[in-house]
Amino acid sequence: METPAAADAEVGSGLLEIANSMNESPTSASLLFPDFPVIHAAELTIQKLHEITGLPWWATITLTSVTLRMVFVLPLQVYALHNAEKLSKLQPEILEISKRLKQEVSMAMHQFKWDEKRAKDEYIKNMKRLLVDLHKRHNCHPMKSTASFWLQLPLWISVSYSLRNMTSRALSPDLSYHEECKTLKDQGTLWFPDMTITDSTWVLPVLMGFVTLFNIEMTHLKIQEETKYRKRLTLFLRFLALLFIPISSTMPSAMVFYWVNSGCMAAVQNILLDWSHLRRLVGLGPSETESSSPIKVLVNKAKQKYLNR
Repeated sequence: METPAAADAEVGSGLLEIANSMNESPTSASLLFPDFPVIHAAELTIQKLHEITGLPWWATITLTSVTLRMVFVLPLQVYALHNAEKLSKLQPEILEISKRLKQEVSMAMHQFKWDEKRAKDEYIKNMKRLLVDLHKRHNCHPMKSTASFWLQLPLWISVSYSLRNMTSRALSPDLSYHEECKTLKDQGTLWFPDMTITDSTWVLPVLMGFVTLFNIEMTHLKIQEETKYRKRLTLFLRFLALLFIPISSTMPSAMVFYWVNSGCMAAVQNILLDWSHLRRLVGLGPSETESSSPIKVLVNKAKQKYLNR
């Protein structure tokens, strides 16, 4: 089963590659995969949402992020947690199966004169078969626990590319959908009224870095047993979050604003899924990290880990 840290690592490893492909000044010649069905659909959906709601672009982007997270990602996260609970409940049975299989392999080893390698191969082969049967019987394949990750990443990439293309369309009258996108130049908010250009103040990139670090630390604080691998992974992700600040400073504000919103929604969802009342509401059982006051618990853990050293 893939852990939140492992999922973060996979997302992190792809961020720089995605960023490099986006890191060009918007021009009529720099649309990114505009004919790719998912990206094209994302563009049209965001434009339609802007048209129907009549909201300014900054609010439309916020609404897009909230809708994607609450309608698609959150239900899949709950589904993944239900699957993880099923897998956890199977552990005693798996241990019993393993114990029984080892005894059978040991007997066969003596009866058929197998060497150690043959015995090990037979154990692994049969254990895999028995686990597959067990997961099928209980309808809880481990891959189902990664469902939310495999949706989040394509969604994030598709919306990011679509916003990048929309800023190009806004700046280029010769491109299709220019009329629908040109108001991106004056429907920002606060210090970034023009969402087609970079944020010269660096506030959005720094906010994005802060939100990313917050999510990394929140995952880190939930870890019960910290191994060397987990420590190195957390350090790598922290470095990546900081490195992405200057990279995102070269991106259109519309994209970076979406990343900030998406990161904030991820943090809210993670906190909600540690709230015992919500867990009972969606049928999830007790967990070691849940609480009736998850924010208070998070703050106390942070104080204990970072201040009381």
